[in-house]
Formats: sequence, structure tokens, C-alpha cells
Amino acid sequence: MASEADVEAFIALLAQLRSADNTARSDAEKRYADACSADPRGVFACLTGCILNQEEVVRLQAATLLRRAVLGHAGSEAAMAVRPRLLKALADEPSSKVRGVLVAVVAVLAQEPWPELVLAAYALTTQNAEAGICLLTELMSDHAEEILSRAELVEILTNGLSAKELAAQTICLVSEMIQALGSEKLQALQQALPKLEEAVKSLVLGGMDRLPQALQALISCLEIQPTFFRPRSAAWIDLMLELACAETAETSCQLLAFEWVTTLATAKAGVVEDVPQLPERAMSVAFTFLKDLESEDLHKEGEAKVDFLLRKLGFKLAGPALGSLLPRHAASQCWKERVAAAVGVRAAGEHADDDAADKMTQLLLQLLDDPHAQVRQAAFFALGQLCHDRDFSYNERWCDQIMPVLVRGCGDPVDAVAAKAISALEAHLHELPESEASRFSDKLGPVLISKLQSSCPEVVVASLEAIGAWAIAVEDFDSYYDALTPLLLKALAAPAFREKVFECISLAGLSVSKQKFQPAAAAALHAMLPLGVRELSDCSRDAVGRICKALGPDFAPFLPGLMPSLLEGLTLEGAVIADDQATNDDDLVLHWGDSTLKVRTGLLTEAVALIKLLEVFVQYTEDGFLDFLRPTSQALAKMLHGSHGSHWQITSEVREAIYSCWVQIARVAKASRRSRLELGELVQSFVDKVGSDMAEAEEADDIASMAKAIADLVCQAGDALRPEQVVGVCELAVAEISKSFQRDEALQDQHEEDEGDAEDAVNEDECRAELLSIVTACMKSDADTFVSHAWPALHALLQQWFTQGPPGIRLGLRLVCEVCRLGEKAVPLWPSFMDQVLDALGAGDLDAVRSAAAAVNLAARSPAFAALARRAFGSFQSFTRSRRKDKASKAGDSVVAAFTQLCLQHPNSCPDIERSWAACFAELPLKVDLDECRRLNACIFAQVQSGAVQGRTAARAVGYLCDVCGNKALFDEELKVALADALRQMPEQTLQELLALLSDRQKRKLTALKSRA
Repeated sequence: MASEADVEAFIALLAQLRSADNTARSDAEKRYADACSADPRGVFACLTGCILNQEEVVRLQAATLLRRAVLGHAGSEAAMAVRPRLLKALADEPSSKVRGVLVAVVAVLAQEPWPELVLAAYALTTQNAEAGICLLTELMSDHAEEILSRAELVEILTNGLSAKELAAQTICLVSEMIQALGSEKLQALQQALPKLEEAVKSLVLGGMDRLPQALQALISCLEIQPTFFRPRSAAWIDLMLELACAETAETSCQLLAFEWVTTLATAKAGVVEDVPQLPERAMSVAFTFLKDLESEDLHKEGEAKVDFLLRKLGFKLAGPALGSLLPRHAASQCWKERVAAAVGVRAAGEHADDDAADKMTQLLLQLLDDPHAQVRQAAFFALGQLCHDRDFSYNERWCDQIMPVLVRGCGDPVDAVAAKAISALEAHLHELPESEASRFSDKLGPVLISKLQSSCPEVVVASLEAIGAWAIAVEDFDSYYDALTPLLLKALAAPAFREKVFECISLAGLSVSKQKFQPAAAAALHAMLPLGVRELSDCSRDAVGRICKALGPDFAPFLPGLMPSLLEGLTLEGAVIADDQATNDDDLVLHWGDSTLKVRTGLLTEAVALIKLLEVFVQYTEDGFLDFLRPTSQALAKMLHGSHGSHWQITSEVREAIYSCWVQIARVAKASRRSRLELGELVQSFVDKVGSDMAEAEEADDIASMAKAIADLVCQAGDALRPEQVVGVCELAVAEISKSFQRDEALQDQHEEDEGDAEDAVNEDECRAELLSIVTACMKSDADTFVSHAWPALHALLQQWFTQGPPGIRLGLRLVCEVCRLGEKAVPLWPSFMDQVLDALGAGDLDAVRSAAAAVNLAARSPAFAALARRAFGSFQSFTRSRRKDKASKAGDSVVAAFTQLCLQHPNSCPDIERSWAACFAELPLKVDLDECRRLNACIFAQVQSGAVQGRTAARAVGYLCDVCGNKALFDEELKVALADALRQMPEQTLQELLALLSDRQKRKLTALKSRA
């Protein structure tokens, strides 16, 4: 226990901590920190003494500091010593605010064993009932069994719910009990529902200041145990809806009461069935809120609840209620109700079916001519949202009626209305096809250009946004560009509009030729360059990126003015620091292991944006970026190093942006014919850095992301790697694959498998697939080096994978499939795996079947496969008999494609080629793998044209090709032209013989195709 002198000295220190004098306060903070380090027991004792002081401000400050002090030290001797005096202070405390903090201190101390605490809490209810109930509420989650076993709890609840001053806190206690009990034990507590209702009513009548606390507790109860209120759900809904609509109630209480109703209505607890009129009543209250334009909180909540009810209950259930309210409000003599109708449409548009959306549009078109400006404004706002939320078919269907009204609305005498009309026009333009938008250009152009001269900033900004949408939407913007550009360049001088003007110029530049855009682009960039890339907003950075895309390599002269600032911004310094205090809205405080970190998410977001802009520069300026390749790669390498460490997962988005940018750097370096040595070093430095991070990573998702980055880089520039580098990269991937299998085995060794384990197993499978892509990237970039240097080690590993059960077999077959893409170079490698490939065709694992079939599809194109063809036919026939139900899957597509390829390439090895072809045509076209379908169709045409396929089979093949050639997803346009030419050149007698074997539909399609040749 601290002496009175020590407590008085500490009270003086607390006063200095509250001082407005920065110097005095800083000195006090240092003295307090030193005291906590040197004598924590003394600090605890002094703070405990201070919470008995007569001044509430001292008690509240001491209690707050005590809570911070005991965090992480609940089991210390100093913390143990304050327990008795803390409970006494709680019993004597008159302030509810201070009591709340003291209860929080007790809750922290309760993390360590405190056997007599529950008994002390019950005893406290006899000394200070509210404090005792508050403490029991706080302790319920961790001590529920002990609290609920005490007989006196019933009396405490009865007395608490009956006393107005205790009702709110008792309702909080009941809520915690409901959440702790579990569904099977709720029945006994449901008997208290009438008393709970009475307690809420008493608070409505005379305890409005405490009612929000009680309502929030009841909402929390609903979220955990929605069935608790079901025996009296109708009575509770009546009570809450009445409170929500009570004009005398506080706004916060109205909002919470309605939140309770909507939470219950969407809780899937059978309430809508019990109270059939609930959707109508809830929607009606939402419109009551919408009409209250004096209360911004109620008005916004009304809009949010219309959206919420439609989204949660579905338009089929909640839509009829909306459908009856909208026309009634739209036809009202009260302008506020007409506003509510428009806002209701805005909230509902994305959920409505087409018929309802059309009715909403007709309603809005009527409101657009309303005499009251606020109604017109709300209606234009709603129409813009409707255009945005609906698909292109809606906008195209309504274009002829909407567009003239919107153009007319742009000239509304009230600027706020005109601005909403122009914004709606922008939304409509975004969703229109070019041909539709172009029809109105003659009317749009003069109106939008004239609006740039408006004195209203809101109108000017909306016009700039609409002009950008118009430029993208129309087919021919050139005729308007010349008149518009001088106005835009002049507007760049106005700081208030500079960023929006810059954005508009960039969008216009995408709609005209590069030569035409260059002068305006140069002027716009020179106006913005003094700011530096780092100082630009996200909107302006996007505009710079668009200008770069429009100019391509001609953007390169602007790089010297942009790159220094951009490279300077490529840093993670200060983004993640050891701190537990958030100083900005975008700061995130995380507990990471044993430390507390402050993550400045704004800096991370800015870093990602800068890297993505940098990637645009690299990708589009190409050779123009060569002078910046080295400093850029050095800056990115430094960032990769900065993203490393115990918290490197936090910066994963930054790393992935760096990976993508580095791949583009390698592509540009390769295209510029930089020395193989320099390019190899660029690749190797990346592989070394990312590879070392990969070796330390533990999560399969993170490893997969890094593996994909390395694979992408090797695909771009892998031919610059020396043989020993190829081997090193492959060994890196193989080592990580082995680790992945080890993690899989550790999961299997756990006796209790849950959903998390199953998800981890899937993640590991995907991780191994990405790691394997590194190996296949090396193979594709330099097949000879891969076969001679990397394959010997992989061959032995492949045999091991084939013995590791389904995961290993799947991985091995994926590798085999990629190896078969080497064509004839793969033939010497077949003995290592072809037996396993053919065996896998009859396996139960569809992933394995798919990869095996794909391998056969590729290998069958080699004459050397003739020795294996008969065995392959037998394997496929076994599969098709047992797996026909899976024909729509990718595995089924792979089987059909491979079987067809065998029939094309090795017909003599087939036991019954006629029946086999019949089976092929019965399954074609492929159902899912459309890319492979197009390739297969080309193979079929080539074999027929070469004469390798003849007779009735050739006729069936031509008939099939005529059937599918009209589907662009299945048939390349070039192949369609070639087929038409071949039919046109076919001798008449041959053509007639062919037609005799085709179906009527095939005959019609062939004739039509031939006539268009």
C-alpha cells in the first residue's frame, strides 16, 4: 500500500500528464515511464490509491493507466497486490464511467487464477448492485459455469430487470448468459422474455440515456442465438418497430431498434414465417426513415436498410413490399415522400428483376420533371445508379427514352440537379455499346462542352467525368476532340479542377490516334510533372498510366521527369514499425508473435500503386525504358529486401507487385537484345532473392506466389540462363516440392483431421503445381539444356513421386504432360514414364486421368507412338465405359481429345476404328476445354484434307466441322475460311457423294458455308 504522500505526489504527476503545456506533459510522460520500469509495484500501489480520490477525473485517469499497466502483467506480484483494494474501489465507485474502466481492469487480472473472484462479484451486488452486475457481465464469457450455478442469480436478474436504474446493465448480463448457454439450454431463460420486454419499456419511458447500451446487447444476443426471441417474436417486433418510429426517441435508439428488427428478420430463424407481414412492416419503417430529410443519420439508414432487406430476404420476398411503397410515395403530395421514392429506387435497383427495374425507370422518368428541385436531384441520382447497377441490355433497351431526358436535365436551372443529371449521363454512357452512344454524339457534344464553362464546381467536375465516359463510348471522337482539347488545356490552370481535367485528357487520348494526342499529352504532362509522381493522387497516377499506354514508346521522353520521384518513392521504410499506437486513420495495430506492430497501410498501398505504374512504363515504353532498367531493378531489389523479416507476410501485396514488374523488366531486356550475361544476372538476382524468401516461408499460399513469380520470369528470359543456372533453378523448385510433401505427411500424421487440414492439403497440392511450373518454364525456355542437364535428376525423382500416392502421381503426371510438349525431343524420355501414363488412364483420380490423357494427346502425334497405340486404345475404352458420367468435366474432355487424336494418327492400331470414330463424334465437341477443342478441330480438318481420313469417316468429320464452325468459341475464324475454301474447291461429284452422307442440318450448313466462301 502506498503512503498518502506518495499518492499525493502521484496525483500531481497525473495532473501534469493532463497538462496542455507540451514541455510539462513530455517531462511527466518520461517520469511516469521511468517509474513503471524502476518500481512497477510502487506504480500499481499509487494508481490504486488514486482511484479512491474524490475527483472523478483523477479516478478515471488512474483507472485507465492501471488497465494499461496490468496488460501483460496480470500474474505479477504487483498486480496481485492490488486485487483487494480494486474490488473495494469498485464497490464504492459512484461514477458509471469509472466503474466501467475498473471492471475492465478486473477482467484483465482475471486472466490469471483468482478463485474467489466470482464469489466476490456476487458479494459486490449487495454493496453496489450496478457494479456487481457489470462485473458478472464481464466475467460471464470465461466463468459462465460457475456464475450460472449460483442460486442467487435468479434474484439478481429479477430485481435488476425491475429496477429502471439497473435494467440496462441487467439486460447486458442476460445477453451474455444467452450467448454462453447454448441453444439446448435456452428454454428456461426464455421465461424471462416478458420481464425483458418490460425492462426495455421502462427504459423507453425514463432511461433513454441507457437504452442504447441495452439495445446493443439485445442485437448481440440475436447475432449469436437468433431463436431466443422466437416464443414472443411478434411482441418484440411490435415493441422495436414502435420504438424505431417514435418521434420522441433519440435517433440512436431509433436506429438500434430498427437494427434489431432487421437482424431478426434476416437471421433465418423462422421469424418471417411466424410474422408474415414483417417484410412489409420493416420496409415501411425504412421509408419512414427515408422521408426524414432533417436527420441525415435516419435518412441514410433508411436507404441502407432498403438495400439490406432486399439483399438478405431476396427480391421475391421483400420486393412486393417495395413495389407497393414506391408508387404510393411517388404520387404523394409531400415532396419529401417523392424524394423517398427516388432514393428507394436507388437502393433497390441492383436487386430488382427486369420487370421491376422497368417499372422503377418509368417512375423515375415521371419524377425527373417534378417541380421540386430536391425531387429532381434525387431522381437523376437514382437513374444514374440504376444505369450503373443494371447490365448493358437494360441501358440499351432504355437508351432512346433515357438519353434525351438526361441531355435535357444537363440544362436544369438548378446546378445541383444539373450535376446529378450529368453524372447519370456518365453512368449510362459507360454501359452503352459504341453504336448506341454514337447516335447521340451530336447532342451530347455541345451540351457537355458548354457545361465546362459553368461557374458551379460540381457541374464542371461531373462534365469532365461524363466527357471521359463519352470519349471511350463513341466510335468516332476525333470530330469533337479538336474543339474540346483547348478548353481542357485551359482548365488545367485551375487548381480546383486540375486532376479531373488531367484524367479527362487521358481518357480522350485513348479515343484518338497517337499522333493527334501527342501535343495535348505533352502539355498535360508538363503541367503535372512539377508535382512529382509521389505527390499525385491515385486518379492522376492512373491518368499518367493511360497516357503512357496511348503513346507507347513515344512516352519515353517524359520518363526522365517522372522516374526520379517514382524511384525515390519505392521504399518500405517506416511502413511496419514496432509500436502499439495508431496515429492515422489508415494505421493498423497488429499483435505479431511477441511484439506489437503498427502497419501504415497507406504507405503500403502507395508502394503498390507506384510499382504498378512503373510496370506500365516498362511494358509500354519498351526500348525507351532501357536507361532505367538497372536503377529500377536495384530499387525493386532493395524493396524485396525491405519486405523480408519476421513480418514479411504483411507486405505480400507489395512483393507480388514487384514480382510482376520484374517479369516485365526481363521481357524488355530480352527484347532489346541485351547481353545474355546481363539478362542472366537479372534473372539470377531475382531467383536468389525470391528463392531465399521461399526457403524461409512456411505457408503454401506464399510459396506458391513466389514460385509463380520465378516461373513467369524464367518463361520471359530463361534462355539467357547458363546450364548450371537451369539446374540450380530446377533444384530450388524440387527442394521446395519435397518440403511440401513433408508438410503433407505431417498433416496426415495428425489423428484429428478437420476442414482446415483438408484446405491445407489442397493448398499444398496447388503449391506443388506452381513449383513444378518453375521446372516446366526452364524446359520451355531451353529444351536441350533441360533434357541434358536437368532431366537426369528429375527422372529419379519422378519415379519416387509415382510411389507417393495420389498427390505424387498427380504431380508426376503434370510433369510428364509438360515433357510431352517437347515433341520428338521427348521420345527418348518416354521409357521413364509412359507405363505409368497408360496405367493412370484407368485410375479413379480424375486429375490424374486428365493429365495422363493430355500426355497421350501430345505423344500420339509422334510416329514413334505406334508401338504404344494399341495399349492406349485399350486403356481409353476401359475409361469410357466407367467414366461416361464425367464427360462434361475437363478430365472427360482430355480423354475425348486424346482418343480422337489416336484415331487420327494411329487408325491401324485400333481394334475397331469405325466404332471408335462413332464414339468420338458422339462426344464432340469438347464441353469445357474450348482452347483444346479449337486445336482438335484444326487437327481433324488437316487429316481430312491430307487424305489420311477417308470414306464415311471423312464425311462424318466434315459434317461435324460444318456443325460447329459457326461457334467462335469452338472454331477459329481462319479455320472456318480454310474449310469454306476447301468445300468450294471440291469436285462436284465428290461434293454430291459427301452430301449424301450428311444430315439435313449438316447439308444446310455446308451449303451456306460454301456459298459464303
